[in-house]
Amino acid sequence: MNEQKRIGRMIAVVVAGAALSSTATAQGLGGALSGAQAQTQQRVQQQVQNQVQQRVQGQIQSQVQSQVQAQVQAQVQQRIQAQVAGNVTARINQQVDVTARQAARLAARVQAQSSAASAAALNTASNPRINASANANVNANVHAGQNQAGPIGIAASGNPSARLGVSANAIQITHSDVAVYDSIFGQFNPLRTSALIKANAETHANAAAGAASGLIATGQANANAASDSAIAAAASGQATGGARSDDQASPSTRGSSQSSAQFGVAGVLASNVDLSAMIDVAARQRLAEISLVRDQAIATANAELMARADTMETQLAAFASAQQEAMAQVQGQARTQVQAAANNGAAAASQASASGNVNAGLSGQAAGQAAGQATAAGQAEAAAASNTSGTATLR
Repeated sequence: MNEQKRIGRMIAVVVAGAALSSTATAQGLGGALSGAQAQTQQRVQQQVQNQVQQRVQGQIQSQVQSQVQAQVQAQVQQRIQAQVAGNVTARINQQVDVTARQAARLAARVQAQSSAASAAALNTASNPRINASANANVNANVHAGQNQAGPIGIAASGNPSARLGVSANAIQITHSDVAVYDSIFGQFNPLRTSALIKANAETHANAAAGAASGLIATGQANANAASDSAIAAAASGQATGGARSDDQASPSTRGSSQSSAQFGVAGVLASNVDLSAMIDVAARQRLAEISLVRDQAIATANAELMARADTMETQLAAFASAQQEAMAQVQGQARTQVQAAANNGAAAASQASASGNVNAGLSGQAAGQAAGQATAAGQAEAAAASNTSGTATLR
Protein backbone atom coordinates (compact mmCIF):
# COMPACT_ATOMS: atom_id res chain seq x y z
CA MET A 1 0.00 0.00 0.00
CA ASN A 2 2.64 2.36 0.90
CA GLU A 3 4.54 1.52 -2.26
CA GLN A 4 1.55 2.21 -4.37
CA LYS A 5 0.88 5.43 -2.59
CA ARG A 6 4.49 6.42 -3.03
CA ILE A 7 4.39 5.60 -6.74
CA GLY A 8 1.11 7.44 -7.11
CA ARG A 9 2.57 10.46 -5.41
CA MET A 10 5.60 10.33 -7.65
CA ILE A 11 3.39 10.04 -10.69
CA ALA A 12 1.36 12.95 -9.45
CA VAL A 13 4.50 14.97 -8.88
CA VAL A 14 5.77 14.11 -12.35
CA VAL A 15 2.46 14.98 -13.91
CA ALA A 16 2.34 18.19 -11.96
CA GLY A 17 5.87 19.05 -13.03
CA ALA A 18 5.04 18.25 -16.64
CA ALA A 19 1.99 20.40 -16.42
CA LEU A 20 3.97 23.20 -14.91
CA SER A 21 6.66 22.87 -17.55
CA SER A 22 4.11 22.80 -20.35
CA THR A 23 2.47 25.90 -18.94
CA ALA A 24 5.78 27.69 -18.73
CA THR A 25 6.66 26.59 -22.24
CA ALA A 26 3.34 27.79 -23.50
CA GLN A 27 3.82 31.10 -21.77
CA GLY A 28 7.30 31.47 -23.28
CA LEU A 29 6.03 30.73 -26.77
CA GLY A 30 3.21 33.23 -26.36
CA GLY A 31 5.63 35.93 -25.28
CA ALA A 32 7.86 35.24 -28.23
CA LEU A 33 4.95 35.40 -30.61
CA SER A 34 3.72 38.67 -29.17
CA GLY A 35 7.20 40.19 -29.48
CA ALA A 36 7.44 39.18 -33.13
CA GLN A 37 4.02 40.59 -33.81
CA ALA A 38 4.98 43.84 -32.13
CA GLN A 39 8.13 44.10 -34.21
CA THR A 40 6.19 43.36 -37.35
CA GLN A 41 3.62 45.96 -36.51
CA GLN A 42 6.35 48.48 -35.81
CA ARG A 43 7.99 47.75 -39.14
CA VAL A 44 4.71 48.04 -40.99
CA GLN A 45 3.83 51.25 -39.22
CA GLN A 46 7.25 52.68 -39.95
CA GLN A 47 6.99 51.77 -43.64
CA VAL A 48 3.54 53.26 -43.84
CA GLN A 49 4.69 56.40 -42.10
CA ASN A 50 7.66 56.66 -44.42
CA GLN A 51 5.48 56.26 -47.47
CA VAL A 52 2.98 58.77 -46.16
CA GLN A 53 5.73 61.23 -45.35
CA GLN A 54 7.26 60.80 -48.78
CA ARG A 55 3.95 61.35 -50.46
CA VAL A 56 3.19 64.38 -48.32
CA GLN A 57 6.63 65.80 -48.88
CA GLY A 58 6.34 65.20 -52.62
CA GLN A 59 2.99 66.92 -52.74
CA ILE A 60 4.24 69.82 -50.66
CA GLN A 61 7.35 70.19 -52.78
CA SER A 62 5.36 70.08 -56.00
CA GLN A 63 2.94 72.66 -54.66
CA VAL A 64 5.76 74.89 -53.51
CA GLN A 65 7.54 74.53 -56.84
CA SER A 66 4.34 75.28 -58.72
CA GLN A 67 3.74 78.37 -56.63
CA VAL A 68 7.31 79.56 -57.03
CA GLN A 69 7.26 78.95 -60.77
CA ALA A 70 3.94 80.72 -61.08
CA GLN A 71 5.26 83.71 -59.14
CA VAL A 72 8.46 83.83 -61.18
CA GLN A 73 6.55 83.56 -64.44
CA ALA A 74 4.13 86.24 -63.33
CA GLN A 75 6.98 88.57 -62.40
CA VAL A 76 8.80 87.90 -65.67
CA GLN A 77 5.62 88.44 -67.66
CA GLN A 78 4.91 91.66 -65.79
CA ARG A 79 8.40 92.94 -66.49
CA ILE A 80 8.19 91.98 -70.15
CA GLN A 81 4.75 93.51 -70.49
CA ALA A 82 5.94 96.67 -68.75
CA GLN A 83 8.95 96.92 -71.07
CA VAL A 84 6.85 96.28 -74.15
CA ALA A 85 4.22 98.75 -73.00
CA GLY A 86 6.92 101.30 -72.27
CA ASN A 87 8.49 100.84 -75.69
CA VAL A 88 5.12 101.02 -77.42
CA THR A 89 4.18 104.10 -75.43
CA ALA A 90 7.50 105.74 -76.24
CA ARG A 91 7.08 104.98 -79.93
CA ILE A 92 3.52 106.27 -79.93
CA ASN A 93 4.55 109.43 -78.11
CA GLN A 94 7.45 109.92 -80.51
CA GLN A 95 5.17 109.43 -83.50
CA VAL A 96 2.61 111.81 -82.04
CA ASP A 97 5.33 114.39 -81.40
CA VAL A 98 6.72 114.07 -84.93
CA THR A 99 3.24 114.34 -86.44
CA ALA A 100 2.37 117.34 -84.32
CA ARG A 101 5.60 119.12 -85.20
CA GLN A 102 5.11 118.50 -88.92
CA ALA A 103 1.60 119.90 -88.77
CA ALA A 104 2.78 122.87 -86.72
CA ARG A 105 5.56 123.58 -89.21
CA LEU A 106 3.03 123.74 -92.03
CA ALA A 107 0.82 126.12 -90.06
CA ALA A 108 3.84 128.26 -89.20
CA ARG A 109 4.95 128.28 -92.84
CA VAL A 110 1.53 129.48 -93.91
CA GLN A 111 1.58 132.16 -91.22
CA ALA A 112 5.09 133.26 -92.19
CA GLN A 113 4.15 133.42 -95.87
CA SER A 114 1.09 135.49 -95.08
CA SER A 115 3.11 137.83 -92.87
CA ALA A 116 5.79 138.18 -95.55
CA ALA A 117 3.17 138.96 -98.20
CA SER A 118 1.59 141.59 -95.96
CA ALA A 119 4.97 143.14 -95.20
CA ALA A 120 5.89 143.16 -98.89
CA ALA A 121 2.59 144.83 -99.77
CA LEU A 122 3.13 147.49 -97.12
CA ASN A 123 6.70 148.02 -98.24
CA THR A 124 5.63 148.31 -101.88
CA ALA A 125 2.87 150.76 -101.04
CA SER A 126 5.26 152.91 -99.01
CA ASN A 127 7.90 153.14 -101.79
CA PRO A 128 6.24 154.44 -105.01
CA ARG A 129 9.55 155.51 -106.54
CA ILE A 130 10.88 151.99 -106.25
CA ASN A 131 7.76 150.70 -108.01
CA ALA A 132 8.18 153.20 -110.86
CA SER A 133 11.83 152.31 -111.31
CA ALA A 134 11.06 148.59 -111.21
CA ASN A 135 8.30 148.97 -113.79
CA ALA A 136 10.61 150.96 -116.07
CA ASN A 137 13.31 148.33 -115.78
CA VAL A 138 10.83 145.54 -116.51
CA ASN A 139 9.49 147.33 -119.59
CA ALA A 140 12.99 148.05 -120.86
CA ASN A 141 14.09 144.46 -120.27
CA VAL A 142 11.10 143.04 -122.10
CA HIS A 143 11.55 145.44 -125.02
CA ALA A 144 15.25 144.64 -125.25
CA GLY A 145 14.47 140.94 -125.03
CA GLN A 146 12.17 141.31 -128.01
CA ASN A 147 14.72 143.24 -130.08
CA GLN A 148 17.97 141.55 -129.07
CA ALA A 149 17.25 138.16 -127.52
CA GLY A 150 14.80 137.04 -130.17
CA PRO A 151 13.86 133.40 -129.47
CA ILE A 152 15.07 133.73 -125.88
CA GLY A 153 12.39 136.30 -125.09
CA ILE A 154 9.76 134.05 -126.65
CA ALA A 155 10.92 131.00 -124.74
CA ALA A 156 10.76 132.93 -121.49
CA SER A 157 7.00 133.10 -121.78
CA GLY A 158 6.78 129.36 -121.24
CA ASN A 159 9.51 129.23 -118.61
CA PRO A 160 8.47 127.60 -115.32
CA SER A 161 10.24 130.38 -113.46
CA ALA A 162 7.65 132.79 -114.80
CA ARG A 163 4.98 130.55 -113.33
CA LEU A 164 6.65 130.72 -109.96
CA GLY A 165 6.73 134.48 -110.25
CA VAL A 166 2.98 134.57 -110.63
CA SER A 167 2.19 132.22 -107.72
CA ALA A 168 5.15 132.94 -105.48
CA ASN A 169 2.91 133.44 -102.44
CA ALA A 170 1.00 130.18 -102.88
CA ILE A 171 1.96 127.23 -100.66
CA GLN A 172 2.03 123.67 -101.95
CA ILE A 173 0.33 121.05 -99.77
CA THR A 174 1.59 117.48 -100.07
CA HIS A 175 -0.32 114.28 -99.46
CA SER A 176 1.84 113.75 -96.38
CA ASP A 177 0.62 117.05 -94.93
CA VAL A 178 -2.99 116.06 -95.55
CA ALA A 179 -2.43 112.66 -93.89
CA VAL A 180 -0.84 114.30 -90.85
CA TYR A 181 -3.77 116.67 -90.42
CA ASP A 182 -6.14 113.73 -90.86
CA SER A 183 -4.52 111.96 -87.91
CA ILE A 184 -4.91 115.06 -85.73
CA PHE A 185 -8.28 116.52 -86.78
CA GLY A 186 -9.99 113.52 -88.38
CA GLN A 187 -13.07 114.47 -90.34
CA PHE A 188 -12.53 118.15 -89.47
CA ASN A 189 -9.22 118.40 -91.35
CA PRO A 190 -8.92 122.06 -92.46
CA LEU A 191 -6.80 121.06 -95.46
CA ARG A 192 -9.71 119.10 -96.93
CA THR A 193 -11.95 122.14 -97.11
CA SER A 194 -12.35 124.68 -99.90
CA ALA A 195 -9.14 126.39 -98.76
CA LEU A 196 -7.25 123.90 -100.90
CA ILE A 197 -7.95 125.87 -104.06
CA LYS A 198 -6.26 123.50 -106.52
CA ALA A 199 -6.48 119.73 -106.34
CA ASN A 200 -3.98 119.24 -109.15
CA ALA A 201 -0.55 120.86 -109.21
CA GLU A 202 -0.30 120.51 -113.00
CA THR A 203 -3.55 122.42 -113.47
CA HIS A 204 -2.21 125.13 -111.20
CA ALA A 205 1.06 125.28 -113.17
CA ASN A 206 -0.79 125.58 -116.48
CA ALA A 207 -2.97 128.36 -115.13
CA ALA A 208 0.08 130.15 -113.78
CA ALA A 209 1.84 129.76 -117.13
CA GLY A 210 -1.13 131.34 -118.90
CA ALA A 211 -1.12 134.24 -116.48
CA ALA A 212 2.63 134.67 -116.95
CA SER A 213 2.22 134.71 -120.74
CA GLY A 214 -0.42 137.41 -120.41
CA LEU A 215 1.84 139.50 -118.22
CA ILE A 216 4.75 139.16 -120.67
CA ALA A 217 2.53 140.06 -123.63
CA THR A 218 1.38 143.16 -121.77
CA GLY A 219 4.98 144.07 -121.03
CA GLN A 220 5.93 143.64 -124.67
CA ALA A 221 3.06 145.84 -125.80
CA ASN A 222 4.16 148.53 -123.38
CA ALA A 223 7.76 148.16 -124.56
CA ASN A 224 6.78 148.45 -128.22
CA ALA A 225 5.28 151.84 -127.47
CA ALA A 226 8.79 153.16 -126.63
CA SER A 227 10.29 154.73 -129.75
CA ASP A 228 13.62 155.90 -128.41
CA SER A 229 16.23 153.55 -129.91
CA ALA A 230 18.94 154.88 -127.61
CA ILE A 231 17.08 153.80 -124.48
CA ALA A 232 16.50 150.37 -126.03
CA ALA A 233 20.22 150.09 -126.89
CA ALA A 234 21.22 151.12 -123.37
CA ALA A 235 18.84 148.60 -121.85
CA SER A 236 19.88 145.74 -124.15
CA GLY A 237 22.72 144.72 -121.84
CA GLN A 238 20.34 144.52 -118.91
CA ALA A 239 17.87 142.58 -121.02
CA THR A 240 20.51 140.06 -122.05
CA GLY A 241 21.56 139.60 -118.42
CA GLY A 242 17.94 139.21 -117.35
CA ALA A 243 17.29 136.65 -120.08
CA ARG A 244 20.37 134.68 -119.09
CA SER A 245 19.43 134.69 -115.43
CA ASP A 246 15.96 133.58 -116.43
CA ASP A 247 17.41 130.71 -118.45
CA GLN A 248 19.70 129.76 -115.59
CA ALA A 249 16.78 129.74 -113.17
CA SER A 250 14.82 127.39 -115.41
CA PRO A 251 16.66 124.13 -114.49
CA SER A 252 16.31 124.80 -110.77
CA THR A 253 12.65 125.54 -111.26
CA ARG A 254 12.18 122.36 -113.23
CA GLY A 255 14.00 120.47 -110.50
CA SER A 256 11.71 121.93 -107.85
CA SER A 257 8.64 120.99 -109.85
CA GLN A 258 9.95 117.45 -110.30
CA SER A 259 10.68 117.14 -106.59
CA SER A 260 7.18 118.40 -105.85
CA ALA A 261 5.78 115.73 -108.13
CA GLN A 262 7.85 113.11 -106.34
CA PHE A 263 6.54 114.17 -102.95
CA GLY A 264 2.98 114.19 -104.32
CA VAL A 265 1.44 117.66 -104.31
CA ALA A 266 -2.16 117.41 -103.17
CA GLY A 267 -3.03 121.03 -103.85
CA VAL A 268 -2.14 124.67 -103.39
CA LEU A 269 -3.08 126.87 -100.46
CA ALA A 270 -3.41 130.56 -101.20
CA SER A 271 -1.40 132.94 -99.05
CA ASN A 272 -4.49 134.93 -98.08
CA VAL A 273 -6.13 131.92 -96.41
CA ASP A 274 -6.24 132.22 -92.60
CA LEU A 275 -5.20 128.68 -91.77
CA SER A 276 -4.79 129.50 -88.07
CA ALA A 277 -8.47 130.42 -87.75
CA MET A 278 -9.47 127.27 -89.61
CA ILE A 279 -7.26 125.21 -87.27
CA ASP A 280 -8.94 126.79 -84.23
CA VAL A 281 -12.37 125.87 -85.56
CA ALA A 282 -11.24 122.32 -86.38
CA ALA A 283 -9.71 121.95 -82.90
CA ARG A 284 -12.96 122.93 -81.20
CA GLN A 285 -14.90 120.49 -83.36
CA ARG A 286 -12.38 117.75 -82.61
CA LEU A 287 -12.66 118.38 -78.86
CA ALA A 288 -16.43 118.07 -79.10
CA GLU A 289 -16.02 114.78 -80.94
CA ILE A 290 -13.58 113.52 -78.28
CA SER A 291 -16.09 114.38 -75.57
CA LEU A 292 -18.80 112.41 -77.37
CA VAL A 293 -16.52 109.40 -77.81
CA ARG A 294 -15.57 109.47 -74.12
CA ASP A 295 -19.22 109.68 -73.05
CA GLN A 296 -20.05 106.73 -75.28
CA ALA A 297 -17.14 104.75 -73.84
CA ILE A 298 -18.34 105.39 -70.28
CA ALA A 299 -21.93 104.49 -71.15
CA THR A 300 -20.96 101.20 -72.82
CA ALA A 301 -17.96 100.42 -70.55
CA ASN A 302 -15.81 100.14 -73.66
CA ALA A 303 -12.10 100.39 -72.86
CA GLU A 304 -11.12 100.59 -76.53
CA LEU A 305 -13.25 103.68 -77.10
CA MET A 306 -11.79 105.29 -74.01
CA ALA A 307 -8.25 104.57 -75.20
CA ARG A 308 -9.15 105.99 -78.61
CA ALA A 309 -10.47 109.18 -77.03
CA ASP A 310 -7.31 109.51 -74.94
CA THR A 311 -5.13 109.07 -78.05
CA MET A 312 -7.11 111.69 -79.97
CA GLU A 313 -6.81 114.14 -77.10
CA THR A 314 -3.07 113.46 -76.75
CA GLN A 315 -2.49 114.15 -80.45
CA LEU A 316 -4.47 117.38 -80.30
CA ALA A 317 -2.64 118.55 -77.18
CA ALA A 318 0.75 117.76 -78.73
CA PHE A 319 -0.17 119.72 -81.85
CA ALA A 320 -1.31 122.69 -79.77
CA SER A 321 1.99 122.73 -77.89
CA ALA A 322 4.08 122.43 -81.06
CA GLN A 323 1.99 125.11 -82.76
CA GLN A 324 2.58 127.55 -79.93
CA GLU A 325 6.35 127.04 -80.17
CA ALA A 326 6.37 127.38 -83.95
CA MET A 327 4.15 130.46 -83.94
CA ALA A 328 6.31 132.13 -81.30
CA GLN A 329 9.36 131.56 -83.46
CA VAL A 330 7.59 132.88 -86.57
CA GLN A 331 6.39 135.97 -84.73
CA GLY A 332 9.91 136.69 -83.52
CA GLN A 333 11.29 136.37 -87.03
CA ALA A 334 8.49 138.54 -88.41
CA ARG A 335 9.21 141.29 -85.90
CA THR A 336 12.89 141.16 -86.82
CA GLN A 337 12.09 141.38 -90.54
CA VAL A 338 9.67 144.27 -90.05
CA GLN A 339 12.23 146.17 -88.03
CA ALA A 340 14.91 145.52 -90.66
CA ALA A 341 12.55 146.60 -93.45
CA ALA A 342 11.71 149.79 -91.60
CA ASN A 343 15.39 150.55 -91.08
CA ASN A 344 16.24 149.87 -94.73
CA GLY A 345 13.26 151.71 -96.24
CA ALA A 346 14.99 155.06 -96.57
CA ALA A 347 18.14 153.47 -97.97
CA ALA A 348 16.12 151.54 -100.56
CA ALA A 349 14.34 154.70 -101.67
CA SER A 350 17.61 156.57 -102.08
CA GLN A 351 19.12 153.67 -104.02
CA ALA A 352 16.11 153.60 -106.34
CA SER A 353 16.46 157.33 -106.99
CA ALA A 354 20.18 156.93 -107.69
CA SER A 355 19.44 154.04 -110.02
CA GLY A 356 17.00 156.20 -111.98
CA ASN A 357 19.61 158.93 -112.34
CA VAL A 358 22.20 156.41 -113.54
CA ASN A 359 19.75 154.97 -116.09
CA ALA A 360 18.99 158.47 -117.37
CA GLY A 361 22.72 159.20 -117.70
CA LEU A 362 23.28 155.96 -119.57
CA SER A 363 20.40 156.78 -121.90
CA GLY A 364 21.86 160.23 -122.61
CA GLN A 365 25.27 158.76 -123.27
CA ALA A 366 23.79 156.18 -125.62
CA ALA A 367 21.89 158.90 -127.49
CA GLY A 368 25.05 160.99 -127.77
CA GLN A 369 27.01 158.01 -129.04
CA ALA A 370 24.32 157.27 -131.62
CA ALA A 371 24.31 160.91 -132.79
CA GLY A 372 28.11 160.92 -132.99
CA GLN A 373 28.08 157.70 -134.99
CA ALA A 374 25.51 159.20 -137.38
CA THR A 375 27.63 162.38 -137.85
CA ALA A 376 30.77 160.31 -138.47
CA ALA A 377 28.90 158.21 -141.00
CA GLY A 378 27.71 161.37 -142.83
CA GLN A 379 31.20 162.79 -142.93
CA ALA A 380 32.57 159.52 -144.28
CA GLU A 381 29.95 159.46 -147.03
CA ALA A 382 30.76 163.11 -147.98
CA ALA A 383 34.48 162.35 -148.10
CA ALA A 384 33.86 159.31 -150.26
CA ALA A 385 31.76 161.38 -152.68
CA SER A 386 34.46 164.07 -152.83
CA ASN A 387 37.14 161.49 -153.56
CA THR A 388 35.03 159.96 -156.32
CA SER A 389 34.45 163.32 -158.03
CA GLY A 390 38.15 164.22 -157.76
CA THR A 391 39.17 160.96 -159.39
CA ALA A 392 36.76 161.54 -162.27
CA THR A 393 38.16 165.04 -162.88
CA LEU A 394 41.73 163.76 -163.05
CA ARG A 395 40.77 161.18 -165.64
